[in-house]
Amino acid sequence: MRPKVIMHVEMSLDGRLDWIEKHNFLYYRVLTGWDIDAMLTDAETILSADFEKGDDNLNNYNDQKLVIIDDSGKISEKNWKAIVSQRWWNDKPVSVVTKKTPKKYLEKLKKLDIEFIKMDGKNIILCEVLKILRKEFNVHKIRIDSGGVINGQLLRNNLVDMISVVITPQLTGGRSFDKMFIAEDLDDLNDIIRLKLYDVRSLENDIIWLMYEVKK
Repeated sequence: MRPKVIMHVEMSLDGRLDWIEKHNFLYYRVLTGWDIDAMLTDAETILSADFEKGDDNLNNYNDQKLVIIDDSGKISEKNWKAIVSQRWWNDKPVSVVTKKTPKKYLEKLKKLDIEFIKMDGKNIILCEVLKILRKEFNVHKIRIDSGGVINGQLLRNNLVDMISVVITPQLTGGRSFDKMFIAEDLDDLNDIIRLKLYDVRSLENDIIWLMYEVKK
């Protein structure tokens, strides 16, 4: 059994995840009350984040466990310390690694008292990660805050239950591969991910929040 999975993204009206004005407090606030136990992301996404100093107003958001896919061992000791200090999640993060992850990196995780989930093989199997999080970490509901590749793998493997989209009122233009859903193997209309509108809300600063259920 796996947790309920909610994919959460912020993007421009034309679908770009990059070059947008971030609204971090609002972005995290919209899912308040959803009883989310953990957040799953990847090393590239977390390293590109703008970390903020602690704020008492964030107390409602810091009870979630942060889970980071980092099989290549990209996160430095300095970065891990910065990550742990953030109040968007609790101070007990989990790293997801594989057999190909450098031993020195695993030793660093142990030194920093960072728990990790180690895959039996050399690849990240997301359905197995979710099952482990449910069984060993008591995660019943998880938010995905990642890039298009991880999102695509989850969606293509029918592992997403709901999609939450915060739309920033801007048109970015240009070309970018930084979008919410990347699935290079999708070449048939029958494989399109179909959604059902669950909720839509108008927020401050002309921001729109859309919530969809993924049709099974």
